[in-house]
This record gives sequence, structure tokens and C-alpha cells, in this order.
Amino acid sequence: MSYFKSNHSTFSRYFDDSKDLCASVKLRKNRRANIKQRLLVVLFLFSLFFVFNANVSQAATVTWDGSDSTDWATDANWVGGTAPTSADDVVIDGSYTNAPTLDLALGAVTVNSLSLGANNVSTLTLSNANVTDNKLIITGTITIGATGTLTHTANTTLQTHVVNLEAANLTVISGGTINVNSKGYQSSTGPGEGLDYTYFSSGAGYGGDGGDGGSTVVGGSAYGSITAPTDLGSGGGNGGGGGGKGGGAVKLTISGTTTVAGTIYATGANGADDSGGGSGGSVYITTGTLAGAGTIAANGGIGHGGSGAGGGGGRIAIYYTTDSSAIAYQAYGGTGSGSVTYAGGAGTIYTKAAAAANGDLLIDNNSVGPLSDTYLGRTPINETITFDTITIQDYGNLETGSSTNITYTSLGWSTKGCITDIGGTFDLLSGGGALDVPATSRLYAYTSRTHSSCTINGYMETKQAITTAGDFTIGTVGTLTHKYNTTVQQYVIDITAANLSIASGGTINVNSKGYQSSTGPGEGLDYTYFSSGAGYGGDGGDGGSTVVGGSAYGSITAPTDLGSGGGNGGGGGGKGGGAVKLTISGTTTVAGTIYATGANGADDSGGGSGGSVYITTGTLAGAGTIATNGGNGYSSAGGGGGGGRIAVYYTTDSSTVAYQAYGGVRNGYTTYTGGAGTIYTKAATAANGDLTIDNNDQDNANDTYIGKTPLIDSNWTFDNVTISGAGKLDANGFGLTINNSFTNNGTFTHSDQTVTFAGMTT
Repeated sequence: MSYFKSNHSTFSRYFDDSKDLCASVKLRKNRRANIKQRLLVVLFLFSLFFVFNANVSQAATVTWDGSDSTDWATDANWVGGTAPTSADDVVIDGSYTNAPTLDLALGAVTVNSLSLGANNVSTLTLSNANVTDNKLIITGTITIGATGTLTHTANTTLQTHVVNLEAANLTVISGGTINVNSKGYQSSTGPGEGLDYTYFSSGAGYGGDGGDGGSTVVGGSAYGSITAPTDLGSGGGNGGGGGGKGGGAVKLTISGTTTVAGTIYATGANGADDSGGGSGGSVYITTGTLAGAGTIAANGGIGHGGSGAGGGGGRIAIYYTTDSSAIAYQAYGGTGSGSVTYAGGAGTIYTKAAAAANGDLLIDNNSVGPLSDTYLGRTPINETITFDTITIQDYGNLETGSSTNITYTSLGWSTKGCITDIGGTFDLLSGGGALDVPATSRLYAYTSRTHSSCTINGYMETKQAITTAGDFTIGTVGTLTHKYNTTVQQYVIDITAANLSIASGGTINVNSKGYQSSTGPGEGLDYTYFSSGAGYGGDGGDGGSTVVGGSAYGSITAPTDLGSGGGNGGGGGGKGGGAVKLTISGTTTVAGTIYATGANGADDSGGGSGGSVYITTGTLAGAGTIATNGGNGYSSAGGGGGGGRIAVYYTTDSSTVAYQAYGGVRNGYTTYTGGAGTIYTKAATAANGDLTIDNNDQDNANDTYIGKTPLIDSNWTFDNVTISGAGKLDANGFGLTINNSFTNNGTFTHSDQTVTFAGMTT
């Protein structure tokens, strides 16, 4: 038994030892398994390390030599015989046989970095990048050196080629450029193409309308996006075969810093052979930081000769987080052959900080001033859009339309800013508040509006009636006028206000804005080397003994007609004067001038007749001048235009206003003088009012040629009649009753039975 116990004890120890041994063996196996797993992980990490290092070791600097062709993708064009991969640093620095062209038709091409023209003249051209995914991607930095140029292939009739670039950083060194000038649509093509018509060609439009090619060939229309511009510029009208091409398109998406110390150009080409200029193209940049003091330009091209108009400016849009730059932005319209007529409209320059709500708009036309308002360049905005600030300057001309709905926080247009109002919603014009036209600015008010008050310190041209609940003020350098008429009466000044004040130096001026030459109810006639003056308040002067002057017409007491155009003997008949109607419930102060005179004739032509001024007011004050004189005839062959008509109704007259309605003379001679116009004034307490006929002592010994002022249409009754300064009142054919006084220091012709002297003193 003890043996058994002894052996059992020994067996137990053996069994326990066996279990310990098994556990130990198992533990060792587990440890070996863990070690094996760890070794596998280490081996895997080592393999990744070697793969990564293998890839890194494959990155290289690849230099273009262009020894085979211009094709970027051809291996033989690169030093070492291999085209660059996405990890490579690309160098293009002259010393090449052919300049490279990168065709992106198959999609994006990526490289690590790109250095272009660091030391030698170098150009890289991108093709077929007009699709969103067709672009050059630089994962690092692209540097365009002092002799480097990035551009795209020239387009023809379709938009196919643009610069479409993404990079971490972009630097354009001073002297370096992204240049797509004249790479847009070819002549007479594109959405804003210029037109051509036998020796006249209009400019192309894009950001601004193209300039008109004279009065008959309309400029190309604006198109495209203000905030995301990607279009090409259009081609100018091809009058003589040389319409300017439009500017190209540049789109840059830079995540880091964009430094522009050089230039980015997308301008339209100048016209040639009497053709119109191309419109500027587009530059669209999104970046983190904007730096540098270079230039970004999308200007329109210049029209050629006396027949080609300027192209409209293009479009620029810049989005940034931080702007530390002093970059000069340009989107000017082109001029007409270096002159300020037929200018293209300014393009749009839109900038937006990441923190800004809506961004800012700049319209600047480089002080291409309006020698003629008709041809001032236009920048139409006919959409719903919101800006933080709008700045219009240097004869930039924002044009509204029926679909315009522009919202803004602030508007600056005090530095030669121009606005053309053709309708729509624009708070300055449609808000019903006070309207203030700054001293060097211009408003073309072509839609009827109502304002609480109006102050004109600059220039305002109207087509429709203007109503103010408060005061209408014209400052010392202010001018109010209306648009030119042609062959029918369309445009007049018609103002209703509480009070009106014209400061000394200020003016309502509609000189020469009536009927054009040889048109109107009193048109002058022309006959081989002789032309008569136009009539209105007085008859026009005869053009010699055979060409009768234009006839008088219109109302003495309520004159609202335009003056007529003089006879057009040599192509220069004077235009008639315009028309002014003022309805002022309070005080009208005329310390400045109200002018509605006819134009002088040119080239053996007759003078235009004066227009009309019709005022109804409570109190009349001031010591200014109101004039509706006829224009002079030219040389010895053109008759003078007749004077126009003035009528003033008032309750109180504390003024010493000088009234003039003189007929024009024949270029300084007193023969063939136009007849004086009529000046009618009536106090509220007067029964019939007073008539004055004054021809400024323009007399002639031969009574045949003294200009006459006939009574027309009806019998007339006046309280007082005054004839002076060689005025000639002709009452033949109609009855004339004079109640109080008759002063005749001129000529009075009548039939005895037509004149009644009712209690009159002479």
C-alpha cells in the first residue's frame, strides 16, 4: 500500500511535471507564433518603405528640348527621352528646337512643378482645355519667369482652347506673362460679334457692348457671367477685311498664393482696314492669397480708320481669402481709331473676399470721354444680381434694362461715372429717394422716374418726364439736357417739381437737339449752293432771292415744339433747338441759363430755328438768361434760322431774367436774317399777357430781307406788345387786339381791319 502511495505520489509529480511541460511547450509555440506575426508586419512595413522609396527615387527634373516636335507627350522632346509624369518637376527654359504644346483633349495632365522661362525666352501653349476636366494640374508651384509665356491655341469660330490651370501656388515674375491676347473668336464671329456694312464696322461686345459703327451699325452685344467669366471675346466687324479678334480665356484655381508681378493679358485685337476692334476676353482666378503689383487686363481692341468702332472690354473675376496685392485691373473698351467716338463699353471687374457677402463690381473705361453722348460706351447689366459695392468711374457707363434688378450696399460714381437708365430696379433710380448726380458724372435718364428731390452737379440727359416731390437743383457746373431728336419729335425736357433752381454757371441746355437738317414743320430748303434757314417762332431767312425760308409754326402761349433743321445745301444744315417744359409750383430761380437755340449751318447750309421754353411757376427769380435763338447761315449762301418761342407764366416776378429769341443771320451779314421768335409772359393777375418781338438789331436797309415774325393760326389779344431790335411783326391775315400799350421800335405790318387798339397807348 505504501508502495502504491509512493508510486502514486511519484506518478502525480510526473503528471504535474508533464502538465507544466505541455504548458511550457504551448507557451513557447504561442511566443513563436507572435514573433512570426511580428516579423510579417515588419516585413510588410519594410516592403512599403522600399516601394515608397522606389517611387520617390523615380521623381526627376525633366527638361524640354523639343528636338522632335511641339508635342508635350512625345518622349523624344524631353532630355533623357521620357515625357514627364505626375511626380516630375518640369523645366522649360529656352534652348529648344520647338516650343511645346500641351494637348489636353484626353483629360487632365499632372506634374509636380513647372518652371517656365526662368532665364531664356520660353512659351508653353495649352490646347483643347475648354472642358472642365481638361486642365493642367501642378501639385506644387508653377513659376513663370521673366522671359516665360503661358498661352493657349488661337480659336476660330468655336470656343475650343483656353488656359485652364490648377496649382498649389502660382508666381508670375515681373516680365513673365500669361498672354492670350487675340486668341478668341475671329472677326465677325462669337456671341457678341461686331457687324459690318459698306465702310462701317462696329466693335465686338463681351463685358461691355461694342462701339457703334456710326449711327446705323450697332455694336456687338454684351454676354457672359460677371461673377464666373469663362468666355472668349468676340471678333469685331469685318468692314474692310480686318476685324479684330477677340481676347482669349484664362481660368486659374490656386489653393495657396497667386503672385502676379508680371502680367495676365486677355485683350482683343485692334481692327484694320476700317474694321471694328475685338472684345476683351476673360480672366477668372480663385486663390488663397493674392500678391504682387502686376497687371491683369481684358481690354477691347481699337477700331480702325473713321469707320471702325472699338471693341467692348472683357470680364475679370477674382476670388481670394487674403489680398496683399497692388494689382492693376483693366477691362477698358477700345476707342474708335484713337478718338473718343464710337468707343466700346467697359468690361466688368468683379472681386470677392472669402469673408465678403456678395463681392464688389468695378466699371472703368479709362476716361474715354463722351465727345458725343450718342457713342458713349455701354456696360449693360440686365439681370438680378447683388453686390457689396459698385464703383463706376472714368466714363464707365452702367446701363440698366427692363429686367435689371441690382441690389447693392454702396454706390460710388463721383469720378466721371456714367449710368444709362432704360428701366428695371436700381435703387438710385427706382427707389423714389433723392437723386444726386455728382459733379463729373453723367446720368442718361431714359425712363420716367419719380424722386423726392433731384440735384444735378454733373450732366443729366433725359428722354422722359421727371417728377420730384421736392426741389430740383442744377448746380454751378450742372447741365440738364434731352436726347437728340432726328426726323420726328420724341425727346423733350418735362419737369414737375416744388421748386427749381439753376445756379450761376448751371444750365438747362438743349441747343441743337431738335429736328435734324432739312426736317421739321419749318424746315429750311436747299437748292444748288443756296439754302434757307428754318422757321419756328419767326420765319427762316431766305437762301438768296429764290430759296424761301422755312415757315413759322406752333403756339405763342403754350410752346412745346422743337426747332426745325436748316436747309442742307452742302450737307451741313443746322439742327433745330430742343424743347423745355417746366411746371414749378413754388419758385423758379434762373441765375444760370436755359438754352434751346438752333445750330449754325455749315458748308453753304441754313441755320436751324430756335426751340421752345415753356415755364409755369409761382415765383420767378434770378438774373440769368433764357434763349431760343436761331442759328446763323453759312457763308453767303445760307439763310439764318428763325428764333424759337418762349412762354413764362408766373404769380410773382422778382427776376431780371434776360429773354432772347433772335433770328440767326447769314454768317455775320444782316441780309437773309431769320425772323425773331416770340417771347410771351403772363402774370396770374393779367388778362391776356404780353408779347415781345426782338431781333437784336439785325437790320437791313432792304426791307425784303428783314426776318419777319408772322401771327399764325388764329386771332390774338395781348395786354402789351413790344417790337424792338429790328423785329418785324407781321399781323397780315389774322386779327390782333392790343389792350394796353404798344411799343414799336421795329417794323409792324398789318391790314387796318385786322388790328384793334382797345384803350391802347402808343
